[in-house]
Amino acid sequence: MPRSNVHQTGDTVESPGRPLQKAFALLETVGQSSQAPSLSALSRLTGIPKASVHRMLRVLSNLDLVLRRDDGTYTLGDRLFDMVDDTERSAVERLRLLLSPYLMELRDRTGAVVALGQLSGHNIRVLDTLYSHHQSGYVRPGNHLLPVHCTALGRTLIARHLDVFDPTRTPPFTRFTPHTTTDPRVLARILHTVCRLGHAVVENEYLPGVVSVAAPIELGFAAPDLAICAFGPMPLRNKATFINAVKDVAAAAGDRLGPRASFCRPSSVAGSGA
Repeated sequence: MPRSNVHQTGDTVESPGRPLQKAFALLETVGQSSQAPSLSALSRLTGIPKASVHRMLRVLSNLDLVLRRDDGTYTLGDRLFDMVDDTERSAVERLRLLLSPYLMELRDRTGAVVALGQLSGHNIRVLDTLYSHHQSGYVRPGNHLLPVHCTALGRTLIARHLDVFDPTRTPPFTRFTPHTTTDPRVLARILHTVCRLGHAVVENEYLPGVVSVAAPIELGFAAPDLAICAFGPMPLRNKATFINAVKDVAAAAGDRLGPRASFCRPSSVAGSGA
């Protein structure tokens, strides 16, 4: 008889790829969470039973793909970033070198936390962040992933990639605060507005009490996969001035980066238009 393509465990029939899908769901949730999640939080956010989460986290920890902290919460392990090759790291460093003056200018003009992000599939990879010590509560140090649906960096970029990102055909969106937009139809309307305006403003959706403004870094020959963002506590004292500062600096960065884009940009997983 031919061998079955499913695994039988007790009363549960599971396809061969399902455990791997669950492991990736855990890694993605750890990477996207604004605060390091606990085992219970990961079970709640992913819908995976706690016993299965515990078992998979133990394997992922042994592989150094996640790190269990002393307080019982989890962060991404160093091995994930070590798997990025030297060429990719060099591209990121070249980007930082070219764009750091623009990040500093935006930091000076707004007094806010400033970040550079790149579209990577259905996530935003944060490439660089500038902030002062009293703003550290809003920042996760090092390279990390942000969700696209409820961050200004994410929305300003996926709004230009609606040919490959259809909110109505993606998995359910994670709710990070009571104000997170998770309705695909509402998100689609928001993205069309973002595309028309050329910037995104997100309030209280990813981090409670935080507002963020982002604009794409236009390169002229393709839909952008890089964006610059400034964020801080709500409310903004002068929203129009804040938005204009972000858009002005993003435009200047695009002018600077455009001629060098072919050799200084890290690879993107943004889709065919990137």
